[in-house]
Amino acid sequence: MRWRPTISLVLLSCSLFAQKRRDPSLSQVIARAKQVIISTLDPALPDITLESFLAYETHHRPTEWQTTNCGEFPLYLAEIERGNGICVQAFTSLVDQRVLMITLGLTRHASHPTKLLSVSVIKEGIEHPIQLIDVPAAIQQSGFPRPSRRYPLRDVLPLGHAA
Repeated sequence: MRWRPTISLVLLSCSLFAQKRRDPSLSQVIARAKQVIISTLDPALPDITLESFLAYETHHRPTEWQTTNCGEFPLYLAEIERGNGICVQAFTSLVDQRVLMITLGLTRHASHPTKLLSVSVIKEGIEHPIQLIDVPAAIQQSGFPRPSRRYPLRDVLPLGHAA
């Protein structure tokens, strides 16, 4: 019984050392990705940050941000210096078990502009590419409550137009 606190302390300290230390430059890249103004990625969208856009459109569902080495996007890697490119992916789970995934291409330094590499909805393990401007429509298909119509469509149309 006397050994229980000692063993617990040893196990706790081992787990603290085993935790992966995050590169501070990667945290800065993720922070820059969150603050990208979406109108720079698609001029038809408003001047708000990507993080705000995702929070608003997904009704504040949690978004997981992670970095990758852009292995899926070799053309992006060829455009910038080798080893300097990094991708940031944002994953948001939607209500109906679909996942919205947005991939941005950045560099460790803010010298190059951020590039939108892909936007897709993952359903049952299959990626369905969409445009950034189509994100609200794709999310609406996910089962969020839609405004109900008080009157049938035939009651709104003028006479002679309803079939």
